[in-house]
Amino acid sequence: MQIEVESPGDEAHARLGERLMAFNIRERPRATWQKDAFTVILKDGSGKLRGGARGIVRMGALDLQTLWLDEELRGEGSGARIVRAVEDEGRRRGARAVLLYTYDFQARGFYERLGYSCFGSFDFPDGVTKFYMGRRL
Repeated sequence: MQIEVESPGDEAHARLGERLMAFNIRERPRATWQKDAFTVILKDGSGKLRGGARGIVRMGALDLQTLWLDEELRGEGSGARIVRAVEDEGRRRGARAVLLYTYDFQARGFYERLGYSCFGSFDFPDGVTKFYMGRRL
C-alpha cells in the first residue's frame, strides 16, 4: 500500500465521492441524499447582477451558500430579501431547516437579525473565525 497526493478535481476524488455516497445510502437509505441546487439572483432594472445566493436542499435541510450583495445596496433590506427568497424556495423544495457558515469579517450579525443562531465556530490559525449557523424554517 502507498499514499499518493492528487490535485482537487482529479478522477480519484470523483471515485471517492461515489464510494462514500454508496456507503451513505446503504447506511441511511431513507435520507434524501440527492442534492437539489438552485440560485436566487437580484438584478437591477438594466439586468445587471446586483446580488444573490445559492441554495442546496438535501436531507430536509437547506444549505445557504455564497450570499453576495453589491456594497452600495447593503443595509437597505436587499440582503434580507435574498435570504428570504432562498428560504422560501428551499421550503418549497422540502427543507425544514437551514444552515450556513460565515466568517468573523462577514455577516454574523446580519444572520442573527434574521433569526439564525450560532451553533459552532472554528478559529483558523491565521486569525479568522468561521461561524456555523442555522435555524428551523
